[in-house]
Amino acid sequence: MSQLPFLDNAQSGKNSWWIYIITFTAVFLAMMFGTAFTVEILNTFNNNPINMIVGLGVGFALSLILLYLLARFLHHKKLISLINTGKRVRWSQIFKGGILWASLISLLTIIYMLLNPSGFKFSFNFYPFLILVIISLLCFPIQAFFEEIFFRGYLMQGFGLVFKRALIPLIITSILFGVMHVSSLSNLNQTLLVIASTSIMGLLYGIVTLADNGIELAAGSHIANNLLMAIFFNSGDVTFSSLPSLFVSPQETVVDPIIFIIAAILFVVILFWNRKADLSKVIYSRTD
Repeated sequence: MSQLPFLDNAQSGKNSWWIYIITFTAVFLAMMFGTAFTVEILNTFNNNPINMIVGLGVGFALSLILLYLLARFLHHKKLISLINTGKRVRWSQIFKGGILWASLISLLTIIYMLLNPSGFKFSFNFYPFLILVIISLLCFPIQAFFEEIFFRGYLMQGFGLVFKRALIPLIITSILFGVMHVSSLSNLNQTLLVIASTSIMGLLYGIVTLADNGIELAAGSHIANNLLMAIFFNSGDVTFSSLPSLFVSPQETVVDPIIFIIAAILFVVILFWNRKADLSKVIYSRTD
């Protein structure tokens, strides 16, 4: 047993390497094809950038269902073991993480906008914006919650069975999280910025998950971040560059990772100011 009970959850059930390979492959394919198929069908009726958000909602919902089934019947694990060390989801932690992250990222982005007003374009069209808000509120919570269960729950716990230092699963899943968010390889600089930004976010989510023994704080932060980036502060990502967001930046710049780093540090400091021992366990704990 380690000092990180969340990672110890992995020891329950069956953990043969081939089960992890099957589960990872099946879940990944369900996400890819579910999203692409949904977008393709929607585009035949109306080629709208919001279709991608709907596609993500459908694709990740299918992935979540499939992950539950494979965890239950192949791994013989309960889905809650990938969420926390208790018996039910801690909804208060989700809202706590979401509100805090939304406050921090909004404040920092507004400061940046005031310092660099030419870097953002204001655009407001009521009906497309309203549809964007509704679709985002329906789809992004599913997408973000699945990603936290999959990366910070399933994969980080799985890597914790292989590596003895807790930092290694944390780093591996953070980098993997960043790489899997690359939507285009046409621009190397933009690709590296996307990987850097999302890897920083993955590192943040992993740290608070291990320190809090559950994904809820991370899930709340993740949901809030995706909603803000789609609805209010679109950074010009290739996938979502045409969304009717409130403010749009022409392209992601080196400032974006800097904002995320500052917000991540403040997020951790505020949440764990009186829980420094929990943070130290993430750095020094072993999983054996």
